[in-house]
Amino acid sequence: LALGILILFLAWPIYTYATSHGVKDRGAGFHADTSWTAGPLSDAHKGLSNNCQACHVKKFEAVQDKACVACHIKVHEHADVHRQLLAKGVGEDAALKAAFGKADGRCVGCHAEHQSSGAMTPTPQKFCANCHDGLRARLPDTKLKDAKDFGTSHPDFGPWTKGEGLKFTHAQHLSRTNGVARMSQTLNLGKTLDCKDCHTPTADGTRFLPVNMEKNCQSCHSLGFENMGGIKRTLRHGEPDQVAADIRSFYRAGGPPVAMNSGGITRQQPGHYAASAGAQIHGWPGGAEGAVQRVFSKGGACYDCHSVSQSGGRYLIAKVIQPDHFFTKGWFNHAAHATESCGSCHAAATSQSLNEPLVPHIATCRLCHVGADGAALKSVSTPTRSTCAMCHDYHRVNEAPWRARRGLLNKRE
Repeated sequence: LALGILILFLAWPIYTYATSHGVKDRGAGFHADTSWTAGPLSDAHKGLSNNCQACHVKKFEAVQDKACVACHIKVHEHADVHRQLLAKGVGEDAALKAAFGKADGRCVGCHAEHQSSGAMTPTPQKFCANCHDGLRARLPDTKLKDAKDFGTSHPDFGPWTKGEGLKFTHAQHLSRTNGVARMSQTLNLGKTLDCKDCHTPTADGTRFLPVNMEKNCQSCHSLGFENMGGIKRTLRHGEPDQVAADIRSFYRAGGPPVAMNSGGITRQQPGHYAASAGAQIHGWPGGAEGAVQRVFSKGGACYDCHSVSQSGGRYLIAKVIQPDHFFTKGWFNHAAHATESCGSCHAAATSQSLNEPLVPHIATCRLCHVGADGAALKSVSTPTRSTCAMCHDYHRVNEAPWRARRGLLNKRE
């Protein structure tokens, strides 16, 4: 019986493996070395069922990372390998494992195959916590804070970027009683401004498109300066040199009467071009150059929203920065939170500065997201189990993490 076992489960598999190694496709049917297989391949790799050497490159050697990256060519390292090992805390057996081709930090340490058919088994959260729980003690120079579980041990959110370049407050535009509210009520038949009036979701609903002057702002902040037979001429937004040139050209052409006040060329309501009691553009003191100066000075059409400077006789507008997301090391999906109002998470109605990222505190998120096991917030009525992989991608891609991507693809289908 012992001899039969040695022949069937050792000698025969060794012979089969040795004689078929290097054959790209061994074909269907029984192969003796499959008796060593721990289990079936996942859906991601089932096409390799008859091509064992795609991963097991050398006989009797553990799968190495170079076999993985031969196909997964766009995969990044999570971090410098040496720092990863320090973060994890290399054990005393590290040298021994490396000698047998099983060094710490290999791809298969997290991505285990031959576990079951279907989708590859998700990496357990403990693999993340092995490094990030107590990380600062092992890597004192890291800028990252320790994290173990979203519900019990996770730092509050700290946006890595912010908006810049505009003189703008959300509170002013979302007010229900100030002048902006009255203007919006006049233009929008009694409706005050809301978040959706300026923020348009992307096609997949996860984020928002940049705010656009012509589409989102111009209905109130018009740059019109002349009406010619029903055609309204406007100053070129975002092109200060062209703005100056158009005003000078307007003067050379004689400057017909238009509605302008004594403070300079101001933002006019669409259609409000009739001559008024205020001074007219061709009658301003200082002529064309005076008009140009007023456009880029306090009270002018450009100055009130933008930071303006001068260099070599030219007017320069500070670059406007609109981040498309604030978590460069994480992921958030607005489409998954469509049942919530914007104000339930973002305190925009009281925000007095564009440089104030309206990112909610973690306590707001924990009202629903209870971490991996939910032990921290048992009182939550509709708990959402939230592992690290829900918001973070190990390989640092710009797309959503693997779990979130699956949800987005299923939604589109």
